Amino acid sequence: MKPSRNDPCPCGSGKKYKHCCERKAEAQPIVAMPTLAELNQLIALFNSGRFAEVERQARLLTEQFPESAVAWKLLGVCLNSQGKGSEALPALLQAAKLLPNDAEAYYNLGVTQVSLGQLNDALASYRRSLLLNSDNAAAHSNLGKLLRDLGQLDEAVSSCRRALAINPNYAGAYLNLSSALRGLGQFDEAVACCRRALAIHPDFAEAHYNLGLCLKTTGQLGSAVQSFRRALQINPNDAEIFNSLALALQDSGQFS
Repeated sequence: MKPSRNDPCPCGSGKKYKHCCERKAEAQPIVAMPTLAELNQLIALFNSGRFAEVERQARLLTEQFPESAVAWKLLGVCLNSQGKGSEALPALLQAAKLLPNDAEAYYNLGVTQVSLGQLNDALASYRRSLLLNSDNAAAHSNLGKLLRDLGQLDEAVSSCRRALAINPNYAGAYLNLSSALRGLGQFDEAVACCRRALAIHPDFAEAHYNLGLCLKTTGQLGSAVQSFRRALQINPNDAEIFNSLALALQDSGQFS
């Protein structure tokens, strides 16, 4: 039977029940959450690219249900998809706080932190994500690219190879691996990785560009020019590609 409030607490603390375990025995308040139908509707809108609607509805859900990690996650991913990284960051931080064992929450957080230049924070987020789910090829590949940008080239190579062990047809991982290998001066293997990426994704402008950089460094200027031209054909507004093409033409004695 439930003791009287003024009875000694049955836990043996010596306190009255009302000052001890009665508080623990009180029912915890029920936390309101959005319905599955509401969340599925948001996901369907997101998958159809209707980001403005997702943003509006997700903001309403986070205001109405501030403990809904899924609502925060959807809001953050939606904002990031629209290039609103600075707005996405608080939402994704809240999602990760509410879902400390969710690998996807930390992966999404890492992507946004990279876009904002918060590289060390992103490094921690990617590592946390992979600790929770080591089979995410995208997380390994992104970690490899980040490590390459941080100058940790050997670790970058290892991360990219792990991504490819999980998904052998991952063009982006071949690109990131080629960049790390190029940084290590392993140009033959870097070229091979670029060609592998292009075999999977022939219109991959970044892979054509990275191939051109490798070829130019090894003195294959004619082939480098061809790669830069192809990259520029796919992405004609990239000033970096245009500049690299101009330098390769100058070095090869071509000016048009």
